[in-house]
Amino acid sequence: MKSGLIESSRPSRWDALRSNDDVQLSSSGSLRLSNNSTGRLRRLDAPQQKNNHQSQNRSTSLASWRRRQQSNDSSRFSSRTARPAEEETIKRAIDNYRAAIHTENDNSNAESITQLNIALFGTSDPIFFESLLQSNEINTNIPLAKVSNDIKWEAAYSLIQILSSSQATIRKQIQNQFILCITRTTSACLHLLSLQHNDVETSPISDLRLCECITILLDVLQLEDDDSTTSNGCSGLLCKSNLFQCIAKLLAVSVIHGGSGKTTKEGRGPLCSWGAEKAVTLIIKDNALPFLEGLMSNTEQALSDSMKSIHAHGVVECIYVLLLGTNDSDLTPDTMIQPKAFQASKHAAAMLAALVVDVMPDGKESQRINPLRLRILRAVSACWRWSCESIHQNTKDLNIQTEELEMALRCMTVILNTMHALERGKVQNKQSRGDTSELNLSAIARDIKTLVAIEKLNTFQPKLLRLLTSLCQVYPVSTANQWHLFLDTTGSVQPFILSTVEEATLALRRKDFDNASWMLLPDALQTISSLISSIPFTNWIGGDGRSSTRMSGGNFACRVRNTITTLLTNLLNLTTAVKENLAEGGSYPDESHFESTMMQSAVVVGKLCVSLPFNDNNNVFVAPAVKLVQCAGDIFVLSARALDSGIGNLTLLSRSMVHFSHVITTIHDGDASISVPVKHWLSDASSYDFIGILLNDSYSAPTLSPSSKCKLEMLTSIVKSAPWSITREPFNLASFREICANLCNIQNDTSRRLLGVKLIEAFIVGRKAFVTECISEKIQHNMELTVVPESFCPLVHSALSDQSSAVRTCAVTSFGCLLVTDWAVLLSRGSFIGNASSLDWTHVDSILRMCTPKGEKSGGVRSAACKAVGDICTVCVGSLLSEEGLEKSVPFSDDFVVAISTKVCSEMEPALNDKTVSVRSMALFAIGNTALALQNRCAFFSMNRILPLVYACIVDKDDKVVGNAIRTIGHVSYFVYTPEFLSNEGGSVSDDLKLYCSLLSNLTRKIHDVLCDATGEISRELSWKQRNSAKKHAWGSATTIGMLLGHSHLLSHFDDSLVESALLRLFRCIQLHAFINEKIFAAAVNALSALPASLWQYLSTKNCNVIACGLATFFSFLELPQRKTASAYQANVERLTKALILIANKRDFCQMFLLRESLPFSIDFFYQWLTSCDVQSSTPLEQVVDAVTSQEVEHVIDVSDIQIFLSRAAQRNQLVQQDESVQPDTSDDEDEL
Repeated sequence: MKSGLIESSRPSRWDALRSNDDVQLSSSGSLRLSNNSTGRLRRLDAPQQKNNHQSQNRSTSLASWRRRQQSNDSSRFSSRTARPAEEETIKRAIDNYRAAIHTENDNSNAESITQLNIALFGTSDPIFFESLLQSNEINTNIPLAKVSNDIKWEAAYSLIQILSSSQATIRKQIQNQFILCITRTTSACLHLLSLQHNDVETSPISDLRLCECITILLDVLQLEDDDSTTSNGCSGLLCKSNLFQCIAKLLAVSVIHGGSGKTTKEGRGPLCSWGAEKAVTLIIKDNALPFLEGLMSNTEQALSDSMKSIHAHGVVECIYVLLLGTNDSDLTPDTMIQPKAFQASKHAAAMLAALVVDVMPDGKESQRINPLRLRILRAVSACWRWSCESIHQNTKDLNIQTEELEMALRCMTVILNTMHALERGKVQNKQSRGDTSELNLSAIARDIKTLVAIEKLNTFQPKLLRLLTSLCQVYPVSTANQWHLFLDTTGSVQPFILSTVEEATLALRRKDFDNASWMLLPDALQTISSLISSIPFTNWIGGDGRSSTRMSGGNFACRVRNTITTLLTNLLNLTTAVKENLAEGGSYPDESHFESTMMQSAVVVGKLCVSLPFNDNNNVFVAPAVKLVQCAGDIFVLSARALDSGIGNLTLLSRSMVHFSHVITTIHDGDASISVPVKHWLSDASSYDFIGILLNDSYSAPTLSPSSKCKLEMLTSIVKSAPWSITREPFNLASFREICANLCNIQNDTSRRLLGVKLIEAFIVGRKAFVTECISEKIQHNMELTVVPESFCPLVHSALSDQSSAVRTCAVTSFGCLLVTDWAVLLSRGSFIGNASSLDWTHVDSILRMCTPKGEKSGGVRSAACKAVGDICTVCVGSLLSEEGLEKSVPFSDDFVVAISTKVCSEMEPALNDKTVSVRSMALFAIGNTALALQNRCAFFSMNRILPLVYACIVDKDDKVVGNAIRTIGHVSYFVYTPEFLSNEGGSVSDDLKLYCSLLSNLTRKIHDVLCDATGEISRELSWKQRNSAKKHAWGSATTIGMLLGHSHLLSHFDDSLVESALLRLFRCIQLHAFINEKIFAAAVNALSALPASLWQYLSTKNCNVIACGLATFFSFLELPQRKTASAYQANVERLTKALILIANKRDFCQMFLLRESLPFSIDFFYQWLTSCDVQSSTPLEQVVDAVTSQEVEHVIDVSDIQIFLSRAAQRNQLVQQDESVQPDTSDDEDEL
């Protein structure tokens, strides 16, 4: 480094303590930092100030160095017990060292630093400092440990100030030694300060002073090293490494003790006054990464991997602290059980976010790839490799490099957890998974396998397994490809993870709770769970799809199946051992560890049951998986009975019920489902005890016990995901009805009534899903259907008038999930539904009344009622869920259909103007469902009155309401613009035509705006949510435009430019299919495909470019290779192309050729497609020949291309003439025997 240090003379912290005024201290003893500054402190004070301070330092006596004002009771030192001996000794040693460094006497400098270290730590041995910084235990015999945290901070602050106030007279040959001594001593002080952070006397440390100290150290890092020799170079590297370690300790102190006068927020991280971006830029981007990248590019043999690992320790610790951003030990990678609980700090987003947002001068936001992410990943990965290599090279003496390995391990883990946390956010959730370009996953996986097998590194095994778990979560595809390193059982030695499960199971059976494998078991199970989640079993062994890596058959599939079979066996042994221990009811030294084991084992079993393909090729998994589920059910039953009797460890029994219930039912996005093994088990007699324990409780006690709560939650999940398991036995069904009746009839407990209605709702929803599945797969079911209208509907109907809005919401939702057979019973007791006046409208009218404020005060209930009405109309009017032959047994007459539709439209009119957004949205849903269902029944129902009200919602402030209005318009228009519409008398026809034109124009504009936004033609200041809603409106508009244009009998009654504009926008969606949302493209293709032929015939007679633009668009689309999503619609585009070719004339083909400049397609492709497609008429070829030989297109088509079409036409004419010259054979020889 240069001989000249930072030339600055700033009053030390000790001098500042002489002042009795805190304000004066702040103004004289520190430099205020601004977020808008460049991050570098001013290093020069006014000369006058410097002289004044130096004279003050010389004139102040030793006895007045500590600030003490007896009259100020608020002083932070006034209530603290004085320790004058240690404090005065530390003060004297620092003052002596400050004075010694201004001399040129090397002996004096060495003696003063020795005295300083003795005063602080009782020794000056460098080995002591290394052991101190590596230990998390406090040595109370150290003098510095006996003083308060305030004094520790004063000592560290003063030492850093010495760096700032040092003069340029320091000789170059002692500079590195000087900086090394200061930083090492300061780091030790800060380390003790971090360890003793629970000191009640500690005062908050100003963020400004912390930033000041870090700025000083960063300035020292910027000094260049004049010596180029290897020895001096290594000395400079060691010096910089200690500077980074000192910065890391300051960052840790900032997290624990920092205070900026503002309320501390979770995840803010260190150096709040700087802000995340500034801190990351100054520390990581400008200093840490260049240092690590310099080590990575250094190829000198003298600088071994072991030395690189040592030098990089401080930098890695800086990255680690900035990413962690918290002092909560429960969230550190060393103690964190679930990586999902990790919350990324503000600094983490700036360092590792996949994308960063830049604000342009004009206010626009621009996203770009974060350049720091890849640099940080590669640098920390290099540090990991150096640590691993040093371990491999020094296997006999592992204590040398374990600290560097631990820091690299912790930093790698927190980096991966941070990336996973960022990917769970809305902004970063589109990041591609399994990217191997960022990290060498195979090398890291091999390192983990090697290190975890080293016996002397057994303390690192949990951390190594957690690192592997984090790799699975961030890079699932790449990590899954390394499965053989950790799970493959084909080798002679069983994998470490599986052997750990086996040994831990044996330890559990013999109650050896100190066994190392038992202590490691939760981490091993969590790693297995992560590997299972990342492995694509369906592609590898499912046999249902073609694997891109050719791993779906042969020896590979056998290896995977053998591994899974072994894993299922090990897990069955483990869960059986857990069940036996719970049955014995013994005590455990560490109950939390036993609970973690239960939780992780249940998670692994549940994921295996969900992830494995249980098809014909893999039926070998069914039997062991069912045994695992049965064992989980037995644990649930055992725990429930023990809790009811009050025998055993109640806490563990309660937790075991919760954990193993997740094996039986899987909750995803609030919906319960069961796996294939659970279905097999519930169909077997071995599950009778489980069903019985759920139904053997009345759940009517004044206070539900934890066991009853868990059983009731499980019962709700079972009846929703497997309702047939309750109804297959009459006794069980009777018990279930009794439970529901008891809960719903409790008058003085709203929560209990809500549980009862939710239980009924879960059963009705599950039954609907089950019946629908059976109908779609044409499977006969023996489920009792009459139990709902006879037993449950009366309970739900009475709940419609409950005082609780939550109960009423569940009740109307239940009515919305009834089957068509249920409504047949409720309306007419199952007989013929004919005359509407003879039906029982009690239930329907009750729900319709709840759709308006007159009948229901709660907006949430009104919204649920409107949705239920829409579902009821879908079932009753459309009969979408009717079984085979059901229409004959329950015929819904047209009179009933018109009656219920009239009721719905009448009640939905006021609901469309409701003040609650969700009510307006669901009212549109109900009207749309009614109109859609009516299309299959009758076309004589009039909706002329409701269409203007629906159209008014298209300008609603809420995007969801607008989306539902766009959808509903298309369905309602079917009953307004009927073929008889134009024959109506009065002025309503003119108004409805104006409304039609306005609809078409507005919907076309919505598509146009989204397309312009995609191409950048129009800049719109939209948020992410608004832009997403605009896309939904666009694909809804495309669908509705197709419905509106389907009324081709209206074409001659309004301007053709509206139709042309709408069709051109749909064509534009196909042209921009690679840049817009797939659903918009699909909606445009489907809308065009559904248009009647009469529309195209009408347009071919008009002077417009629609046919030409459509042909050019389709040929341009068909010629280019399409991605998978677009190729799915290629058949529709081909049919459209054939239809347009048949009606195109000479002018259309001329315009098509002229459009090739903007919509390119080759003439050869057009010719090949024209001759190969099934076009029977010769008219298209004649029109094409007329077009290519006209003067309009002669400048855009080559003569050779023209000759091709002329030759084809001549050949076609010749064939026609030959056919005409051949006389038909009219003899009857064929009819003779």
